[in-house]
Amino acid sequence: MNHALTNDFLYTFIAIFPMINPIAMSSVFFGLTQYATSEQKKALSMRISVYGTILLLSALFIGPFILSFFGLTIADIRVAGGLVVCSIAWKMLMPTKESEHKSILDQDKKSDDVMSLAFFPLTMPITAGAGSIAIVVALATQAKNATDMLNHYVAITLAILTVFILVYFCYRYSDYIFNVLGKTGEKVVSSLSAFILLAIGVSVTWSGLQILISSIVR
Repeated sequence: MNHALTNDFLYTFIAIFPMINPIAMSSVFFGLTQYATSEQKKALSMRISVYGTILLLSALFIGPFILSFFGLTIADIRVAGGLVVCSIAWKMLMPTKESEHKSILDQDKKSDDVMSLAFFPLTMPITAGAGSIAIVVALATQAKNATDMLNHYVAITLAILTVFILVYFCYRYSDYIFNVLGKTGEKVVSSLSAFILLAIGVSVTWSGLQILISSIVR
């Protein structure tokens, strides 16, 4: 890996990692899959990593063209994704009477029902949401205009792969981490992660709204 490629890789990794934040999001994954079996969690972790990688690579290579085709902007994606994240976080914070006695992944549910959560909401928007997609699309735009375009695309691809390898391990072993905390610690972490997720949703939505408002004011 040459010097320029290394710099591009580190730049992309630093830009994407905090937005996906696999360490913090592992608590959300644990909260939503607490009644899944160990094998189901392992399979879910792998699927989320694969789906997330495909999603962001798609955003890298065809994202700008799709946005242009539908007349959408990055701000639109941020607002829509942020609202979905807010909705999921709010349901986690304020469960209904029915959900107080029954988790999102009930123990009686079939394996297929559990695995159906792999893409939505666990991959998108919880893991790879509007923020990370917007960043990758922005990086793709920069890469298209760069003189060493190939290096940029290779570096972004490697950074995305690296981040989702970390996602796999953080999610796969989340139960070991939170089992040490016990029931009380688990509830505290679940509530805190839901609140953090809500804050992220508000932040992403507001950042999109700011762009839209500024475009109207101009």
